[in-house]
Amino acid sequence: MNYNFGNSFNLIDYLKSNKKMLFFLVPVIILVILLILVLSGTFKKVKNIETKIDNKIIYIGKEEKVKVKLDTIGNFEPIVKFRSQNGNFEVKESSQTGKEVETKIIAKDSGKDALIIEAGRKNKLNKLERVELLICERPRILNTGDMILTLVEKTKTRLKFNIDDVCLEGYNISVENKEIADIDSSNVINAKKEGKTTLVLKSDNDTIKYTLYVKTKDTYVSGIKINSNSFGLAIGQRKELSVSILPVEATNKEVKFESSDNRVATVSETGVVKGIGTGVAAISVISKEDSSKKAVIDVRVYKLDGDGPIVDITNIKFENNNYEVPLNQKIEAIVGVAPSNASNKTITCKSNNTKIATVTYNGNVCVIEGIEIGTTTVEAYSIDGSKKATTNVKVLPIAVREISFDSNTYDMIAGESEDLIVNFLPENASNTNVRCSSSNTSIATVKSEESSCVVTAISGGSVTITAVSEDGNKTAELDLKVSGDLVYGISFGASSYTVDEAKTKTLPVTIKPESALDKGYTCTSSNST
Repeated sequence: MNYNFGNSFNLIDYLKSNKKMLFFLVPVIILVILLILVLSGTFKKVKNIETKIDNKIIYIGKEEKVKVKLDTIGNFEPIVKFRSQNGNFEVKESSQTGKEVETKIIAKDSGKDALIIEAGRKNKLNKLERVELLICERPRILNTGDMILTLVEKTKTRLKFNIDDVCLEGYNISVENKEIADIDSSNVINAKKEGKTTLVLKSDNDTIKYTLYVKTKDTYVSGIKINSNSFGLAIGQRKELSVSILPVEATNKEVKFESSDNRVATVSETGVVKGIGTGVAAISVISKEDSSKKAVIDVRVYKLDGDGPIVDITNIKFENNNYEVPLNQKIEAIVGVAPSNASNKTITCKSNNTKIATVTYNGNVCVIEGIEIGTTTVEAYSIDGSKKATTNVKVLPIAVREISFDSNTYDMIAGESEDLIVNFLPENASNTNVRCSSSNTSIATVKSEESSCVVTAISGGSVTITAVSEDGNKTAELDLKVSGDLVYGISFGASSYTVDEAKTKTLPVTIKPESALDKGYTCTSSNST
């Protein structure tokens, strides 16, 4: 066959005239295109994201588990990425691989936020899911400044909270003893008869308890105490006051707050003080029941160095969730502050059990000292008290690294007793008890007494005395040499002897016991003439 295309070759005309060639080329081209698409991963994508969160109302400081299940097109291991839209919570594991994954989110700041979930191939996340969340503060009853609520018999009181009704939905509120009081769906407590019970706020993972007293008559406020000394605030910073009402069983614990100069500092209805301008303002806490009962604290408001705007702290966090402190020693626990350009990064720290550990602070460092073996928690607060971080502290005994006797050898005489001291390294080790033993109790016996071995020599010979520490099973050995028995008697063979003049006679001498090592003796005459 002779193909002569000339100068004006037309592919379409050619294919029309050669239909067999056309039927062959079209499927091949389609297969090549499909192969390219498959190899490029075009058909590998996430079709659907199924997200499960048990609670979409999350409380600050609490963890919530997130489970994600992916439906994919094509067989591949998808990438799943999690993030907070507004930064109000932290995602523990923000990037994972697999069709079924889970992570945890930890709430940091209150407000509306959304969990953004993106999934797909490594370089192409093709599917996005958005889960709306509400982050709330932990509920606190505003009718009282402490954890005690006192009501008068046969009266009704509506509870006031620091959070709105939507946030409160996560908690069930009840009274343990309904004969003393009960509570309705509007959070109104009906005080029925005199007695003591417990008001319980309970969610899926949190329980808050208030002591509830019902009295036959009002217990009046005798005084108010602000649980803080005078303090300073930078302009724009905030601090919430902690107030105690006296006595604790006072019926009406409601108070109001006032500032002597709102140009310097303002105070909210819930006792949050905010620095406005430089100067000193007196903040008063006044009983609503009796305005003569009040407490006053001075607040000094200052301007930070620099002319830039005040940048509030949004979050603080310990570098570690758990710290171990040797007994009677100190460690430094650093508290991270966000954002990095916060105007005042100073934090305050406190121990929740000062019998176990005490805390001092400097800048953004909590210095923890172990006081007694045990566990406690340490809290850190931003300078205005609005942000809080907590870490676990375990005070450990000071471990024994090594023990030894004063010498590797020792000499004793049979019948003697010696207290052989065991030395510990470090010297301030918490447990200095030892277990002592003798390699031959017929030569020497030993008794353990705290940090020493009390050795009694029995008879002549050599023996090894071993001490083992209770803490760490550290070992020390001593080679003990025991000299023979002590002399306890000496006698002549008879009570009297006769010796002729100028003659010599040997007088037998007996030393007791026979096993005595040193049987030497000296003889003297009462009349050498």
